[in-house]
Amino acid sequence: MVKMFSAVLLLAVAGLTNAYLDQGNCPSIKHVDEFDLPSYMGRWFETHRYPDGIEKGRACVTADYVLVNDTRFSIRNSANLHDGSIELLHGNAVTTDTPGRFIVGFQGEPPIVYNVLATDYATYSSVYSCAEDHQKQHFGVSYVEGYALNIG
Repeated sequence: MVKMFSAVLLLAVAGLTNAYLDQGNCPSIKHVDEFDLPSYMGRWFETHRYPDGIEKGRACVTADYVLVNDTRFSIRNSANLHDGSIELLHGNAVTTDTPGRFIVGFQGEPPIVYNVLATDYATYSSVYSCAEDHQKQHFGVSYVEGYALNIG
C-alpha cells in the first residue's frame, strides 16, 4: 500500500513543474498541515525519484537528518557512484513558518527550499525541492524517501 501511494504521489509531484528547468518562480505547493521535526530525524533511503541530471548515475542514496536545535538540523547525504566511489554531501536546514518547509544549504551551493508534501515519519516521505536563479528560472526536484531499507 505504501509503495503504491508513494509512486502515485511521486507522479503527482512531478507534474507540478512540467520540466525541471522552467521559467518563473518556484510553484506554490501544498505542504503537510503539521510537522513534527524530531520524529523526522534519522536515516532515510531514496526509494523513487523523478529522473534528473543531478542524480544520474547515483544509487543507494541516503539522507541522514540530525536535530541540532528546535529550528535546525544537519544533513549528510550519501550516494554510490557508477565508478564505485561514494559521494558525501554535508549541509544544514533551517525551519520556516510553514510546517514541513525548510531552507537547505550545502557548502558552495545556493540555498534550496525543501518541502515535505506528505510523511508518516515511519515508512515514507514525499519531498519537493526548488531553487530559483537570477534569470527568473527555477529548477525543481521531487523524490520519495523510505525510512526502512527494504521499503518498496
